[in-house]
Amino acid sequence: MAFENYVMGWQADVLRQRYHDYRAGLLDYNEIAVLYQDMIEKECLPAHLIDAALHFVQMGLVRVPDQMPYN
Repeated sequence: MAFENYVMGWQADVLRQRYHDYRAGLLDYNEIAVLYQDMIEKECLPAHLIDAALHFVQMGLVRVPDQMPYN
């Protein structure tokens, strides 16, 4: 699925295909968490997904880079 061609990188571009797969319901929960993390790091999170991203942050599945501890 979305992890087949995934390349991890700090503030790397988020592929549009991953977002379309998310909207189509093709991603599992791990892939969704990684997608949200990547969109937060790249600062390209759509406004209509802010509440969902906040839920991921509150659950501890996604981190906001400026709020991460350094230890």
